[in-house]
Amino acid sequence: CCCLLFGMIHDKYVGRNILITGVTGFLGKIILEKILRSLPDVGDIYLLIRTKKDAGPAKRLQGLIKSRIFNRLRSERPDFEEWAVNKLHVLPGDVSRDKLGMSDEDIALIQQRVHIFIHSAATVNFTERLPDAINLNVLGSLRLFDIAKSSANCECFAHISTAYVNCNKSGTVEEILYPLDFDPASTLQNLLEMDPGKMEEEEKKIIGGYPNTYAFTKSLTEHLLAQRRGSMPLLFFRPTIIGACYKEPTPGWIDTVSAASALYVTTGMGIMKFMLAHRPSRIGDQVPADIVTNSLLCATADVSMENRLNIIQVGTSRDKPITWRKVKKTILPYLLRRPPKKTFSKPSFMFVQSDAVYNAMYFFQYRVPIAGYNLYARFLGTDKQLKEAQLWGGFEKRVRKMVGNFSYFVNNEWIFDTTNTYIVWNKMSSEEQQEFPFDIAAMDWEEYLLAFCYGMRLNILRETDAIYPLEDRNCPMYLRRDLGADFMWAYSGSDGANDIYKISPPSEMIPAILNSDAVQEAIYKEAEVEGMPVEDVEYRAKDILDVMAGSVNLGLMRTQGYFFRKFYRHMYQGIFVDEVGIKKFVAAAKRGPIILIPTHRSYIDFLLTSFVFYDHDLPIPRIAAGDDFLNMAIVSWIFRNSGAFFMRRSNGKDELYRQIFNEYVKGVITNGHPLEFFIEGTRSRVGKSMPPKLGLLSNIVHATLEDLPELEHVSICPITISYERIIEEQSHAHELAGQPKEKPTTTALIKAAVGKLIHQNYGRINIQFAAPIEINEFVSQFSAQETGKFDPKEDPDDLWRATSSLGHSVIESFHNEMVMMSTQILAAVIMVHRNGISCDRLAEQFGWLREQLVKRGRRVDPIEGSNEDIVQHCRPLLRGLYTEKRNIVEVEIVRGQTNI
Repeated sequence: CCCLLFGMIHDKYVGRNILITGVTGFLGKIILEKILRSLPDVGDIYLLIRTKKDAGPAKRLQGLIKSRIFNRLRSERPDFEEWAVNKLHVLPGDVSRDKLGMSDEDIALIQQRVHIFIHSAATVNFTERLPDAINLNVLGSLRLFDIAKSSANCECFAHISTAYVNCNKSGTVEEILYPLDFDPASTLQNLLEMDPGKMEEEEKKIIGGYPNTYAFTKSLTEHLLAQRRGSMPLLFFRPTIIGACYKEPTPGWIDTVSAASALYVTTGMGIMKFMLAHRPSRIGDQVPADIVTNSLLCATADVSMENRLNIIQVGTSRDKPITWRKVKKTILPYLLRRPPKKTFSKPSFMFVQSDAVYNAMYFFQYRVPIAGYNLYARFLGTDKQLKEAQLWGGFEKRVRKMVGNFSYFVNNEWIFDTTNTYIVWNKMSSEEQQEFPFDIAAMDWEEYLLAFCYGMRLNILRETDAIYPLEDRNCPMYLRRDLGADFMWAYSGSDGANDIYKISPPSEMIPAILNSDAVQEAIYKEAEVEGMPVEDVEYRAKDILDVMAGSVNLGLMRTQGYFFRKFYRHMYQGIFVDEVGIKKFVAAAKRGPIILIPTHRSYIDFLLTSFVFYDHDLPIPRIAAGDDFLNMAIVSWIFRNSGAFFMRRSNGKDELYRQIFNEYVKGVITNGHPLEFFIEGTRSRVGKSMPPKLGLLSNIVHATLEDLPELEHVSICPITISYERIIEEQSHAHELAGQPKEKPTTTALIKAAVGKLIHQNYGRINIQFAAPIEINEFVSQFSAQETGKFDPKEDPDDLWRATSSLGHSVIESFHNEMVMMSTQILAAVIMVHRNGISCDRLAEQFGWLREQLVKRGRRVDPIEGSNEDIVQHCRPLLRGLYTEKRNIVEVEIVRGQTNI
């Protein structure tokens, strides 16, 4: 329980009364929620709230308590609202008025009771009129500070400023109070004596090197407070661009559209299409609101009751930098896969580096269409069209304002020093660090940015059914037809595909394999047994490797990706990927090499994993393919130059081949390449898993037991691929009916692809990733269960037993992650009713079976629609497998080439 965290943080807050301003704002709400949840032993909390429109302070407090930000507290504390009403005390007031607009009684109350002042109220409008910004940001802060200085028990005054008070500096910005080139006190006095109209006219001259009135007034305030500090414990807290929450109270929580969130929301809705960025590689310093809150509360406790001024900067540019280009690369694919429901057009975004090009694009993208539509609506359109034109005009103004406000921060770069922040962090106990996390270096940017998008959809766009990205096990891949999208995806994407082959090119592996001790020993042994010269055996070894080895042609791989994306779009209604499993795979890949083992139901299996990995910027795997593909001239060349390597179906007694193959596999893994193979050996013709083939798996297990540092943490990643319909359905049915299997040829493949496959609908594909299995850990656990001597490293029988258990565990993982596709469920219902079932009854029984599967813990394809809609979706996919006459559906049986 957080109240048991006795230490620096808890001791400084327990029993202390706190005053918070700006509590109805985005950051203020999060500060209040964190205090109530993690520091419940504080004394009374006083909230300065102004009247807004028809809502008085008391009514606004009631609305605040009912805010969704406290949902976590409500779940953890059933008496939350009653407890909060007793803990929170509203003080009617307004920082823009003298004495904060408070009564003398309330001021006296504060002066007697409040220990800690947290000043969050401010105008964050970058284009605020200078007179108003001075009144709110400067005078409002001074008014509260004067009350705090006259308080009997004040232990700390925490002033929330901004890191951009020093945005007129360049390079590294330290946590210090930089001297101004003007006197702050006399400047303020001159501004207060100046006519407001004249002040606005001379605004640019007054603010000097600052980009806006917000940064100028915040900087002026810091210097004025420092001059008046005396012996007051004072904290200047400087966050950078504050974004959605990272993890608490819930991932992605946000309730305001400003700064970065405005950019992300408008991009997701298809309003914002481009932004001027002279160098998109510049660092974009954004910081999660919960990290801001945690560091604020801890820094406040640190400075409390000490006669000092402390300056804390909270940002990511020094300890976890991210560029604007990387932000786009993370967010845009998610918005394409999971676009918001309320969109004006398809999400797209690009950075424009030229001012002239940007102005031209903005003119033709926004100004011309909106002006034209407005003109049409005014003279020829309906009232509805006129309202739409006005709406678009309003959007254009907002976009223009947002670009103007944000452009300065995109086109400049600072590194904000956080030394003082980490001094506070290092003073904290491990328990406090866990309760108040703000270690920027531990952030995962992809996790955060996806949570940001999720929070945007859930809280801003009010999409209550939005799926948290890190829990999304059925995320659609983006395959829509867009001008140039396939080309850009294939030829400018996937750094992972590009980088992985820089680890160790295949050309470097072959000499190392031939010179390995195991292969050299096999060569000399064969030369001795067969009575052949060693040179001849070496030539045979080279021939074996020439047939076996694969190479990599990145240009070919990108070209394949370009065409495969088009094929998939024509053939499939969607490919859905387990994003949660992808994260587990990435985590395992950081520990050591990865072995990918997918289910094998179709030849498409060979392509899907590579396709998904390329799409997710992950290293493309090296695939172990059977040597029967060598008979397909063009196909074998494509496979070989895409990283695949070829293996015999059986080694027989060829010891040289076995050793070369073992060393090749070990070389692939040792050099960091993901290895993919099919443990079932061949495609299952009936959809059920085949018994595991253990030869290659045994080689891998044996290699991991050789105590090589590179192979200490080899993990197996089982992948379950579920199809609504496979491309080989007819050939599989004929084989099961007794027809001989046709040998695959390049000609047959081309005819099938061009003549039939791409013109048919094969429904949906679902790809699930099981939890990775670390081989050494598995073998250790298996060994612990064995009685007697067990040494898989030296005893082949023990190795085989451990491998067999591992192989069956992989098959079990297939089953655990299997997604029941709608066609499978519908086919099961039809098969049960072989004498026929009415269409209405079919939909009813389909829904019943689907529901029973879910109740029993099985997973079904989350296709949207009613039972009738889903059955209708399945019918064309099962065409030819059933007949429908007079509203009765009957199964159709295939025998040989004849349908009966």
